[in-house]
Amino acid sequence: MSVSRRGFLGGLAVTFASAFARRLSAEAAANEPLLRFGALSDTHLRVTDDPDQLGRVFRWLHGRNADAVVISGDITEQGLNTEIDYLVRIWNDAFPGGCAADGRKVEKFWVWGNHDYSDASYMRRMPPEKLAEQIKASVFGDKDAAWRRIGEGAFPGETFTKTIKGFSFVGTHWKHEDETVAWLKAHPEVDTSKFFVYVQHPQPPGTVFYPARKGKVYKGLREEMRAYSNCFMIAGHSHVSVSDDRALWQGDFTVMGAGSTKSVSVRRGYENSPGTPEPGKYVPHTRAVESGKPSQGSLVSVYRDKVIVERVEFRSGEVLGDAWELPLPLERHADDPFVIAAQAPAPEFPEGAKVEAALRPKAKDRLGRIEAQVKVWTPYAKKKGRYGRVVDYLFEVLDAASGKVLLSRQTLQDYYTGPEAQAKKYGGRCKFAVADLPAGASVQFRVTPRNAAGKGGRSLVSKPFAIPPSSLPLTGVQRGIYAESRVLAAENAKGAKLMPRSRPVEDP
Repeated sequence: MSVSRRGFLGGLAVTFASAFARRLSAEAAANEPLLRFGALSDTHLRVTDDPDQLGRVFRWLHGRNADAVVISGDITEQGLNTEIDYLVRIWNDAFPGGCAADGRKVEKFWVWGNHDYSDASYMRRMPPEKLAEQIKASVFGDKDAAWRRIGEGAFPGETFTKTIKGFSFVGTHWKHEDETVAWLKAHPEVDTSKFFVYVQHPQPPGTVFYPARKGKVYKGLREEMRAYSNCFMIAGHSHVSVSDDRALWQGDFTVMGAGSTKSVSVRRGYENSPGTPEPGKYVPHTRAVESGKPSQGSLVSVYRDKVIVERVEFRSGEVLGDAWELPLPLERHADDPFVIAAQAPAPEFPEGAKVEAALRPKAKDRLGRIEAQVKVWTPYAKKKGRYGRVVDYLFEVLDAASGKVLLSRQTLQDYYTGPEAQAKKYGGRCKFAVADLPAGASVQFRVTPRNAAGKGGRSLVSKPFAIPPSSLPLTGVQRGIYAESRVLAAENAKGAKLMPRSRPVEDP
């Protein structure tokens, strides 16, 4: 049979097009992750919650074709069966039939936390008879029934495993972390020689934002897990913001803090950390940081050669920062486990930025007491590369003549727990009580922007600023305010000049 030149060329074009299409298809498949899952924690669901609060999280993960959803504890507020039923209803609305849009089953991999197991601090203070009555209608009262309620069949035990798309997931429920390594040794079907996911509620001591309280968390796990360098651990409990690069720890194994979809904790120990000052303690002068009540979580994508962690704020649907990228096999960084935070460049103020200062004769401290203050502020400091968004600012009061540091304060960046696009609207700020400053002196204010690891960028220094003398040439009311400020300063004299960072407390 003869073939025309046109027919030959046409057939050749079809052959080339088909080959090209196959190549594109192969490239697309190669760029697709082997596994994609949502990493959440501390949903603290109540039956009175708006279903959209958690529903938007599940719908976002549905839209990103998640193969599974991990929740690392405190799924409910009280562990009640009614809360479990409400949770399942919200899940089924987002994942009809428990499936993705293409019909694939979306796996649940959930572990119970202290709230689910009726072991939250406020529960322990309940009258014994009331707590016993609550437990009867809760997860802890009938673990098998609760597990069946979420659609996972019979209760698999306090430590259990599931294989999802060829990868092992291991989970341990609250207060059974001390059994983990023995369980792993007894279950060779979990291939720990390659990447595997391990989920528990509390962070292992010495890793990610370990709780301050003692006696509530098993302390030997970090040492015991040293042999499992391929372990990617997901933990919750602290509600620490995943916008913070110190929410990822890469020591002998890897630990990721999962944040919270309900409420995010803010770093403590700063001039503008939230909370009411304790009696007899230092009273801050700067209003509390704006957290924006974010709802946080991550999407983890596992490829042949890397793991990508996208950090998301679900109320806005915006990212919290650059996606963390971890090479596979997972690396050990024993010298500095917070390697991403440590290697991130320091944030920098924009060109032409200035430190501004102004006297506020009738301001208030954090207890609402009137005092004279100096307000100091700067523009937002931007990150200068991958990672490294500004987390806090160091404010220092300098003697204008000698340059000696007279007083120091640390303040958090407003909205550092939210998307950077939102945080950029707010610069650094700090307020100093006039009574804490040298009366009649000429001072300058030096401000340094810092990232999660405390690495500082270029400092800005203000023009000389005159502190009012003790005999103020002010009105009688203003003189009274100044005198009261001196009294408050004496009361606050025991406060540290440079307030240290502290860790979040347990049972948030």
